[in-house]
Amino acid sequence: MSRHFIPVIILLAASVLFLSLDDQSPVKKVRITQEDSLAALNKKHVDQVMRWLGDRAKLPAEEVFKDIEIFRGRTAEEMIDIMDRRYRSTLGVSCAHCHDPFDWASNEKPEKEVTRAMVAFTQKINNDLLANMQGLKSENPRVRCSTCHRGNAKP
Repeated sequence: MSRHFIPVIILLAASVLFLSLDDQSPVKKVRITQEDSLAALNKKHVDQVMRWLGDRAKLPAEEVFKDIEIFRGRTAEEMIDIMDRRYRSTLGVSCAHCHDPFDWASNEKPEKEVTRAMVAFTQKINNDLLANMQGLKSENPRVRCSTCHRGNAKP
């Protein structure tokens, strides 16, 4: 067999595998089940925090929570929504990935500091690099967590 056909065969095999992943695929079912489980777990945590917040949900996050670095100026409610909907879905993780559910303010988990660093990294790319890049067709080019992560904790 010619060496030129090997990449073609690999591409064909990958295409067949990809096309076989329909809605009935066990691989897709596992992924959907995992996403549903994460959503349910996070909903439990979010509901708990929102009950605890009560009327304070509309206050600035830094007035309600300890150790707020990224979300200064946002309401407590907005902060919870961003972490739940954006971070959970973008990274495919639960709240407990970065937080200790028994001590939300704790910085014991290194993932919390990594998240802070990654937010600073994204802001640097958007505000300093892309904002000054000439020749881009977009008026306001942005990268987001999902640009690289695409549902995985490790991109």
